[in-house]
Amino acid sequence: MNPIASTNLKTDGRWIAVGAVLAAAAVVMGAFGAHAMEDYLAQFENGARRMEVWRTASHYHIIHAIGLILVGLTPSSKPKLIKIAAWLLVIGISIFSGLLYVYSYTDIRILGAFVPIGGASMIAGWITLAVAAYPKRIKENPPAK
Repeated sequence: MNPIASTNLKTDGRWIAVGAVLAAAAVVMGAFGAHAMEDYLAQFENGARRMEVWRTASHYHIIHAIGLILVGLTPSSKPKLIKIAAWLLVIGISIFSGLLYVYSYTDIRILGAFVPIGGASMIAGWITLAVAAYPKRIKENPPAK
């Protein structure tokens, strides 16, 4: 039998706090989009499309903010990987959602070229979290002869 190690596993409350702040910001951005941006964008020919982009930004923003909270709650014997996963999610939120918010407001289309960098950071963050959360196994000592 090879039990899962349960000693020396740590969580990181700093990432829980950062995730909670980012989640609050996502709610603010979603509410702002639903109220102020919808009226503002209605005046433009492509306003409906830009509003949909805003919704996508706020949707991914909240999901990845909650993911960051999960990163902070994940017990791991690999704290460096947890930190990398957290930073990748923060970078992903900033680039992906941030650029989509700016694009929605300004219609500067070149920003769309950089959005995939944020998406790739989000994907890398989730994969890094999976590696960090994978349980470390305790090696059994062979029986004494």
